[in-house]
Amino acid sequence: MGDIGSHGQATAVKQEGERLPVIEFLSPIELGRHLALRFLAFAKSKPRGVIALPTGKTPEMFIKFLTLYRDEWGSKAVEEDFRQGGLASLMGGPFPDTSELTFVQLDEFFPILPSHKNAFTHYVRERYMPLLGIPESRFIHMDLIAAGVITANDIHDLFPDGKADISLLSRDPVSEVEKERAAALKRVAEFCQKFDERVRSLGGIDFFLGGIGPDGHIAFNMPGSGHDSTTRLVRLNYPTAAQAAVDLGGIEYARDKLAMTLGLGTICSKRDSIIIIAAVGEGKAKVVRDALLSHVSEDVPATAFHSHTGCVLYVSRGAVKELPNRRAIHLQRQLDDCASCGESVDSVRDRVIDEGFINTALQQRCSIESLRQEHLQSTPTGRLALRTVDACGPLSAPSSAWPPSEESSRRLMSKLDRGLATLKGIPAFRSSYRGKRGDEMVGGVGAEEVVFLHTAPHHDDIMLSYHPLMKVFLSLPNYHHHFAYLTSGFHSVSDSYMLSTLARAFNCDGGVDRFIANASALIFRAPYDEVLQRFTAAQQRKDNDTMGHIETVLMLRQVVAIWDATDAAALAQVARRLHEKVLPSHMPGDALSRELQLLKGGMRETEVDRMWALRGVSSDRTRHLRSKFYTDDYFTPLPTLDDDAMPLAKLIQECNPEVITVALDPEGTGPDTHYKVLQVVAEAVRYVSAERASRGVSWSPSIWGYRNVWHRFDMWDANLIFPTDQQLLHEMNDAFLSCFSTQKAASFPSPYYDGPFSKWGEAIQREQLADLKTLLGPSYATNHPDALVSGASGCILLKEMTAQEFLREARELKDRLLTYHNNRS
Repeated sequence: MGDIGSHGQATAVKQEGERLPVIEFLSPIELGRHLALRFLAFAKSKPRGVIALPTGKTPEMFIKFLTLYRDEWGSKAVEEDFRQGGLASLMGGPFPDTSELTFVQLDEFFPILPSHKNAFTHYVRERYMPLLGIPESRFIHMDLIAAGVITANDIHDLFPDGKADISLLSRDPVSEVEKERAAALKRVAEFCQKFDERVRSLGGIDFFLGGIGPDGHIAFNMPGSGHDSTTRLVRLNYPTAAQAAVDLGGIEYARDKLAMTLGLGTICSKRDSIIIIAAVGEGKAKVVRDALLSHVSEDVPATAFHSHTGCVLYVSRGAVKELPNRRAIHLQRQLDDCASCGESVDSVRDRVIDEGFINTALQQRCSIESLRQEHLQSTPTGRLALRTVDACGPLSAPSSAWPPSEESSRRLMSKLDRGLATLKGIPAFRSSYRGKRGDEMVGGVGAEEVVFLHTAPHHDDIMLSYHPLMKVFLSLPNYHHHFAYLTSGFHSVSDSYMLSTLARAFNCDGGVDRFIANASALIFRAPYDEVLQRFTAAQQRKDNDTMGHIETVLMLRQVVAIWDATDAAALAQVARRLHEKVLPSHMPGDALSRELQLLKGGMRETEVDRMWALRGVSSDRTRHLRSKFYTDDYFTPLPTLDDDAMPLAKLIQECNPEVITVALDPEGTGPDTHYKVLQVVAEAVRYVSAERASRGVSWSPSIWGYRNVWHRFDMWDANLIFPTDQQLLHEMNDAFLSCFSTQKAASFPSPYYDGPFSKWGEAIQREQLADLKTLLGPSYATNHPDALVSGASGCILLKEMTAQEFLREARELKDRLLTYHNNRS
């Protein structure tokens, strides 16, 4: 292990095979706090230094802690933070003076108006400059208008679609318009060169803080960037564009967008500088692994820092999951600490063994039972698994029976058997069925009644996780279902979708007035479920025109409710204003009025109502709770008990579920919407449990955690496995593409898959089945007596928990955050 100097009392170390030092933090909150401490220590030691800080969501906690320390400087709580961080000496005087630091902008989109609220130039001026007291004269910015490189008219006239062709820097233009565009691009390229020269003339950057993108990009240095690269124009690749879609208003605006970026060579040019790369959550685990374990390569931008002695990675626990030595250390700590964490030694031991066996078997592409001693000795988690089984004997041959591998394989089979039982009307938590294949399991009529409450942060989260199961679940008469969607989801609805949906009313013969007159009964008088049934009938006969017509009717019904347009004339007037003025003038990324938030969110709500209508579920089984924490703010607030959790608690009291499903993303990779909804559900469950306990009423629901396309369960972590067949996967795709019109060409897609979310969800479920077949052996599924397994095309993984287990998992990060803030003095 190596130590890289002062980062407070957070020690930066290298594990075996790692090429950069790392500091691990238990949560994103702690990571942000230590970044703020480290930055203030630097500012105190070098008050006229040159800094470069990130924009976007990466620095949210960093900025919040800087603000907190500035506002509460001298308080006991702040003094305690600095003392624990080994920086007590900083507390002897006033808050460190940061006003003479020079701020270097990392990157910026092109073209974009620097005043746009999602321009990085605007971000720095709004969030960093006032906070740090840095004057404009000490801001080395990428404001092309202020620098006289281009005008606002140039941006609108030469690049009306917000895109620029970077090839014009290297090829001859073929038209007068291309000549003008090429001239503008060359001026931008020259600006970048001069920008780089100015940074280097200052001696380089003293303190660099940056995130790492889904493809490993640093600033906008994507894979393939030269390690000696300078400030320049680049074209965003798909993963980077998908991540940038949030800032630009959608992938339609971000795809192939250009950007200016500091070069890797520029960042590294000062050899005694501090370079910190921050990564949070399991979603960054693979790029962190590549950054640390790869040899120097232009395919991995972070390897440019391997030779820089001042570089360190600040990472959350989840972000190092793919680092084998660190993962083994974490597992060993779980074994050591299981008693204090409230888990049984046996359950933790089994999980550690299963993770080591399963991961090693997948690496070797062999079944668990055919693992050999040398296989397990080849990986850190495999070696830990061997130590954990406590010398049960050598694996002499693949065919030799060895109790630990048999038991691990049997535990995996049990997860599948529990899923099968649940699909037949016997919920997993009530079933003693454990691998006795061939037994008759009969649910349905006469079986014990079970009420499910399915919760979701967004309207397609359930669809993209376990929708194939719902056809089966809804067919079982002893299962009863309710659905709760916690946010309106308006962020993911593009203006182009709204315009195209509304345009159907204007493009018909006779225009919007005729459309409203012809559809008057459906718009003003028909019960909502009747409209949904019209959509269902059209979907079943593949009548796309009628489905589109009903979608526009649903939008106009939303307009009636939001603007109180209670007659045809009033509705037509509002529709014209939206179609001709409001939506066309709304720029991507601009703030949304309350009315547009409601309209966009309302259309998201109709999507899931249409989806469940296809399955025969009436709209009164679905609640749209519109949590108040879900706002149009860049950094959204934390949820509260009264505003966000109590509506869900009341619904729980009303429907009295035995099973509650919840999106269970790892580590709470935020705070983001999924994490916040997790806390809302936990608070509602905690409230109802306490209220009933006060009346002497016992309530112990089973909590089913699910994940979808954003994160996956590992085989060793999930404890329910459900097979799904080709027909169910097809119906998932068909329902998604028919109902989720706002997401068919998602404006805010995943960086890891360029296509419909449902196709990606299907691919994940197919991969999970392939892994299961590898782990249990090629003949297991083929010869399985249950047709659901032998005919499976995919499988779905869930994690069942008791309420107490769920609350413990949800509480860990929440308490760390709230305890810190509630104890400020």
